[in-house]
Amino acid sequence: MTLADLYEEYEEKLRGYALKLTRDPHAADDLVQETFIRVLGHLPL
Repeated sequence: MTLADLYEEYEEKLRGYALKLTRDPHAADDLVQETFIRVLGHLPL
């Protein structure tokens, strides 16, 4: 599974969850970005 596949599958759900937690769209976007950066670091090369 590629990062693009993971992003397409989970971005909307993850952003919704982050928005619920933060109630701030910019903070939610930052959390989603940080999450996918961490995921990228764990994907096999």
